[in-house]
Amino acid sequence: MKHLECSISTQKEYVLGNELSVKISVKNVSEENIALLKWNTPFEGLLSHVFKINIGENQALPYDGILIKRGNPQKKDFIMLKPGEEITQTVDITNAYFINQVTNHEIKVDFMGLYFVSENNEYPDTSGSKKPYVVHLESEGQIIKITPNNSAPKMTTGMVARLHDNHSLIPGNKFEKSSPSLGQTLRPVFIGGSKAEQDTVTINHFKAKLATGESLNNLKVYASSENRKYIEWFGMQEFKRYLEVMKVYGKIKDSFETVTITYNLEEGRDMDCYGYTFKNSSKIWLCKKFWTAPDSGFDTKFGTIVHEMSHCRASTDDIVYGVQEARDLARIYPDKAIENADSYEYFTESL
Repeated sequence: MKHLECSISTQKEYVLGNELSVKISVKNVSEENIALLKWNTPFEGLLSHVFKINIGENQALPYDGILIKRGNPQKKDFIMLKPGEEITQTVDITNAYFINQVTNHEIKVDFMGLYFVSENNEYPDTSGSKKPYVVHLESEGQIIKITPNNSAPKMTTGMVARLHDNHSLIPGNKFEKSSPSLGQTLRPVFIGGSKAEQDTVTINHFKAKLATGESLNNLKVYASSENRKYIEWFGMQEFKRYLEVMKVYGKIKDSFETVTITYNLEEGRDMDCYGYTFKNSSKIWLCKKFWTAPDSGFDTKFGTIVHEMSHCRASTDDIVYGVQEARDLARIYPDKAIENADSYEYFTESL
């Protein structure tokens, strides 16, 4: 049964350097109450990759905003939709998508929504007793004409965050690397934090590197036979997807050996999440939930680092959060699973 529909509306023409506002609508088309998780949707603001923006037929703009590893959702993280009810949100997409080409762009909403069917209009129990639905929400495309201006194109939040990194601001450009270390892990550097905190992060940085190597070895060993761990977290063992997963792990491992990672233990440390970063960056911010994360199991300290490294060094996205949600994504949407940071973290932690 179909529960949700989405659509967008926006201006027909955009002048480079200005804001570009897009209005998103999601409607409950069922006869049941729906509790929609705001995470990874436009209804929390533009904090994840929720738009598909195409230039011509083949070129898609990459998401260049913040990427956050979260914990378990709370009641405040849901929106309750009664039957027939519609909600709207307007966001400026230039905060996370770098628009600098004077040509037509096609914009559509394209994200994975997570929701519960809510009995008695009550917010869901997210402890795991009730299974959520995962749905792919996609709108019709809107064509926008881009026109030039004397001012420079607007910078994304990712570009602003990379101002002090030692590589290009432009999303997708190659990284500046340190001198090769012949397979050795480069020690990280820090902004803020006590010596004990820095030591904890350093230990888990090295642990994450070792775990990444083990993940890559597992993929190589089982490349020509059934890899049950791969199937659990990434879906059907299809050659092209399998190769892409190996490529992501290869980029993460290479970065541990050739790029000096900076951990910011000062800014954002009180945010109620594990950490965040930006694509094409060498900096990771660690937050409140990181310090209480376990050393084994799922959502660990070293797993958090693998998660964030997959973002900043291999350009993964946050499509769904959570162990069961990642398993469901692999089973239903394997093409999305190979882009999902939690899927890489959980594959690594489960070995």
